[in-house]
Amino acid sequence: MSNPRETHAAVSLLYLPFRLSLSEMMDWGRWDCPAACRRQDSGADEFVTLWHRLLAQCVGSLNRSRWSPKLEPLMERPTPASSYLQEGENTMTTIYTGLDIAKLNLQLHLLGRRHDLPNTAAGHRRLVKLLASLPGTHVICEATGGYERDLVAALHDARIPVSVLNPARVRHFARATGQRAKTDPLDAAILTAYGQALQPQPTAPRTPQEHHLSELIRRRVQVLALLVAQRQQAQRLTVPALRRQAQSLVRRLERDLKQIETQLGQLQAQASSLDERVQKLVAITGVGTITALGVLAELPELGTLNRRQVAALAGLAPHPRESGQWHGRRRIGGGRAPVRRALYMAALVAARSNRQLQAFYQRLRAAGKPAKVALTAVMRKLIVLMNHTLKNPNFVPQN
Repeated sequence: MSNPRETHAAVSLLYLPFRLSLSEMMDWGRWDCPAACRRQDSGADEFVTLWHRLLAQCVGSLNRSRWSPKLEPLMERPTPASSYLQEGENTMTTIYTGLDIAKLNLQLHLLGRRHDLPNTAAGHRRLVKLLASLPGTHVICEATGGYERDLVAALHDARIPVSVLNPARVRHFARATGQRAKTDPLDAAILTAYGQALQPQPTAPRTPQEHHLSELIRRRVQVLALLVAQRQQAQRLTVPALRRQAQSLVRRLERDLKQIETQLGQLQAQASSLDERVQKLVAITGVGTITALGVLAELPELGTLNRRQVAALAGLAPHPRESGQWHGRRRIGGGRAPVRRALYMAALVAARSNRQLQAFYQRLRAAGKPAKVALTAVMRKLIVLMNHTLKNPNFVPQN
């Protein structure tokens, strides 16, 4: 720069970040330029004009280079709406928007703005209306134990893509970005950032039949756990009145369990597609009707995945643990624990009665594998076999 005033201004701009805090640097457009220049001990109007012009050039160059600081400070200030837009595979712009779901309210983070809505039918209609005005919106939310069910159904009805994520993954993502604080607005912003960074696939809608089956299976698991606990407690009671009370509760739980199993049979009889899938699965030695219904309820994707995907989704894929010359034991983990619980007894029966799986189990035991490791391998073989049976209609399992 040949002009001394421009040189002075450029030097001031370079020196300015050392005089201002990070939060001030991130909001250059809101500064009062005369006040900022007075911090440089310059009050000349011409210098103010030059400083403002060069500042605009610097900001433009930073935007063109996609400069961005770490995520934590960004959550404190509004972000330009353009940064939330991404081009999809079909060249349509995708707007990732985070939605934090609680029992009573919804916190939406849309294009850098916050929207607080009630988690009611009226709030769902307002949300759908707000999102429908922006084509290409993709909602990112977490599984909340059922509080998200009606909202996700409303979004599916409105044909708005929505991804229901594992909360643990979102929490790990937040920590990886340096965000340790946790509030509803911050969680919604983190979900937006998660969508932009990882671009998750939309969650497929579930049919009313699948919801009904899932509720029956989960309630059966709950009642069965209560029944086992009450039977054990009734054996240790010595007061006659308390023992009679516990025995009465046991009889009530046994009736409830029978009613749930009757409803499961009725649902299977009414839904021909479900009955067809169950019949294919029970043809595998070791798999009973309750096991087949339990796996289908917790793993509706069964029959649409490859062998590696179905094993990983069930949490039965052994993950390596290696670093340099060190080789640790491989371990399973993650995935859907209810599927593993449903498969445990089936694998135990298959290891004794299914000729192929019995030979596989005995070969592992002869190689020195612990019984639980060998049984886990049988569970993996079993879920892969179940997936293959549903995926290939003409396949007949060899028991």
